[in-house]
Amino acid sequence: MISRGFLGPARVSGCEDAKSKDLAPGALWLCLRELLGTLSLKSTHDGLIASRSTPLAWSPVQITFTPSCPWNVDDCTDPSSPEVVEEVNMQSRKWEIFGVPFDHGSEYEGTGAAPEAIREAGLTRRVERLRSQGIDVADRGDIQPPAGSASEDSPKGLTEMLEYAPALVAQLEGSIDRGAIPIVLGGDHSLTVASVAAVIRSLQKQGIADPSVALLWVDAHPDFETPGPHSTNTMNAMPVTHLLGRDVGGLRQLPDLSPSIDAAHLAFIGLRDVLTEEKRSIREMGIRAYTASDVERLGIDAVWRETMADLIERVDAMVLTFDIDALDPMFAPGVDYPELGGLSTREGAVIMEQAHLLEKLALVELVEVNPAKDKDRITARVAGQLLHRLIEGPLL
Repeated sequence: MISRGFLGPARVSGCEDAKSKDLAPGALWLCLRELLGTLSLKSTHDGLIASRSTPLAWSPVQITFTPSCPWNVDDCTDPSSPEVVEEVNMQSRKWEIFGVPFDHGSEYEGTGAAPEAIREAGLTRRVERLRSQGIDVADRGDIQPPAGSASEDSPKGLTEMLEYAPALVAQLEGSIDRGAIPIVLGGDHSLTVASVAAVIRSLQKQGIADPSVALLWVDAHPDFETPGPHSTNTMNAMPVTHLLGRDVGGLRQLPDLSPSIDAAHLAFIGLRDVLTEEKRSIREMGIRAYTASDVERLGIDAVWRETMADLIERVDAMVLTFDIDALDPMFAPGVDYPELGGLSTREGAVIMEQAHLLEKLALVELVEVNPAKDKDRITARVAGQLLHRLIEGPLL
């Protein structure tokens, strides 16, 4: 029997007497693992962290997930604890989906067709189902980018973004002003420069002069390149560079894209392909970063909990951007930059379910699905399922 709280540590009941004849072999094995502490994330924690490697189905012992709290604190009722996250009334939340068919910032064509492909692969049906459950969610259609052929600018997509950004920022900002959480269906990852700007501008209108926005970047790549001979020289490889204050091709001269964030409010999750230049910048700036190997070793629950403990009390709002290539190509083959050893769909769903619980969540992106490279619409269907988990939240 499993009872769930907010990503709290799992404790195994019945292990006090590991020699008991009433325990099945699987339970004895599980208790032994706990006694040895091989699954503890920290030496001060005497419980068991349930992860995808834990054979819970084998064991008849009771496993209880307690509410999240510091590792050395048993009483989770202290509201001053940075890891205690209060659930808001999710039924009162309002979600608005915007298709953003922009792929000029990528070296490949195809992600511009993703919004429609994701809808056709099941998202539209899922939205109708969620609405029938009383959840306030609406699909606002697409924010169309400028027509015309791609320019020859470097970085690629710069001219198109300069032209597209004012309309994109205005639409997303208006959604936030209406009290909704916009869900951006990309499109390539250069869109994040507009999404973050929309959140900051909306907060400024609410009277927050210098808003602090956290950016949760779930991606195989940090997209932290700078223009130059060793760069991809595409806009979707540089949004983080722009957001941390560096001017990329004159984007900062556009008032709609002038806002930036603090490096201390950025967190990478799922990294697998990082350039030497990007590694150096991440280390020098002290940016919180978890590779896919870190997620495998620690567990997605611990990664999320640590990230939230570091950020949640320090910012006014949070933006989650989810590049579908964060998932392993086995689960999401329809991407431009596949990298083996990625996150599982279950780990992706956990991220979305826990983002649902964030009171400060302001905007969510799901980007870089390329239907032209997909197989049997697998990636488009997975994208729709992840968004379903975001909007509906944890199952129990």
